[in-house]
Amino acid sequence: MGNRYSQISIEERCELARLQAAGTSIRQIAASLDR
Repeated sequence: MGNRYSQISIEERCELARLQAAGTSIRQIAASLDR
């Protein structure tokens, strides 16, 4: 029952910001980042 935590890279942060600005859902963003 261990949680897996990992920080996101600067590239992932930029991609996340771009996808959010485009109106992409959180689920779709997570899928695209394999999270």
